[in-house]
Amino acid sequence: SINQLKLLNFNNLENISTLRELIRVWSQICRELQEKNDQFQEQLQLNQDDKQTMFNAYYSLCNYIQHIKEKLINVKHDTV
Repeated sequence: SINQLKLLNFNNLENISTLRELIRVWSQICRELQEKNDQFQEQLQLNQDDKQTMFNAYYSLCNYIQHIKEKLINVKHDTV
């Protein structure tokens, strides 16, 4: 689309057909940019979801390790 924009004859902008073509190409570029932006935002959200999942797993693991430490301390005290 950007290549199409480069091909337009901007010396003849008072010509209605040139203006229509300019608007058509510009609209196409805008749609393509919006699609790329939507894809980028979707990928960004997936990355955020992955980070949240990893954080939740890490937090759960830390809690589990803490729980095991407490049990080991209790076992140690019970056997003394």
